[in-house]
Amino acid sequence: AGRRTAEELGVPFLGEVPIETAVPISGDEGQPIVARAPQSAAGVAFTRVAREIARQLAMRNHEPAEADELRLAWKS
Repeated sequence: AGRRTAEELGVPFLGEVPIETAVPISGDEGQPIVARAPQSAAGVAFTRVAREIARQLAMRNHEPAEADELRLAWKS
């Protein structure tokens, strides 16, 4: 549904994140899933979405995307 909606709206599709009960639990406890369980399906998906956002922003700024330089920081 997300990919189709993005196509209908003419916007880039950034990705999909699977529904996992660990995501809201982790967030409620103040730690994002990418920090608590980076290798989980949701952790990997959020990282992919973040990289795609960085890539899209780099394209808009006419700069090459440096996915290896992507840093996620969480302060509680």
